[in-house]
Amino acid sequence: FVYSVGYMHGDEGYGRFFACLSLFAFSMLGIVLSTNLLQTFVFWELVGLFCTVFLLAKSLGGAEDFQDEVVWVKVGDFTARFGVLVDRLSLLMCLVVTGVGLPIFVYSVGYMHGDEGFGRYFACLSLFAFSMLGIVLSPNLLQTFVFWELVGLSSYLLIGFWFGKDSAVEAGKKAFMVNR
Repeated sequence: FVYSVGYMHGDEGYGRFFACLSLFAFSMLGIVLSTNLLQTFVFWELVGLFCTVFLLAKSLGGAEDFQDEVVWVKVGDFTARFGVLVDRLSLLMCLVVTGVGLPIFVYSVGYMHGDEGFGRYFACLSLFAFSMLGIVLSPNLLQTFVFWELVGLSSYLLIGFWFGKDSAVEAGKKAFMVNR
């Protein structure tokens, strides 16, 4: 993926295709090589941390900032774009998100061991990490808002994870409303 970034400039469109293809291929490789799905989640959080450190070091060494956007919605004169902005500040914040996220993922493997809802828990935790990275890498306010709402949804899902307990349900509702 890192090598594909250089090809993303311009209108060819091949760079995006190969970047997505390589990300998909590495994800499938991680799932196939992993004996446990939980190890895959932790593995990719670790890969994200290493990629962030690598890109931050490269950025501090003088590499240019990177921004890429595509048209998401176009209605009349209104155009909403969806994309990514990678500069030193966003990389530093990605380091915070992945650096804090990795120990949470590792701790959660032991904490959720034997729980019947571990797959749902890690799906919600991954959605939360994805949403936080989306906020950090957003190049515009509309995209930031969309990812902020996803953070609220994933917080609701994580806090109300044990929905059989009334206290968890009420805490999840409260978190969702406070996050708005």
